[in-house]
Amino acid sequence: MILCALIATLAGAVLAYAGHPRQGLLKTARPALCGGLAAVCVAVGAFAWVREFGVGSGIAGLSVNLMLAWVALPYVAWWRRYGHAAERTR
Repeated sequence: MILCALIATLAGAVLAYAGHPRQGLLKTARPALCGGLAAVCVAVGAFAWVREFGVGSGIAGLSVNLMLAWVALPYVAWWRRYGHAAERTR
């Protein structure tokens, strides 16, 4: 159940990030598609976290995973855009 919670939470975070107009992972943002799917994934993740650990710890686990993903995603987008270009020029 923990793996399901991690995957659902990460998918929700990635979809929420991909739906934002200033994201850097995709060429164009898709807010209508990504917003609804992100909400469903986060809700499934929240249910899995709460079911596994209880209300307080489950919400804390959900929050920590969402925040870590949202901190890491801009760096992943930067690396995809500029990191690969630096490696190709060597």
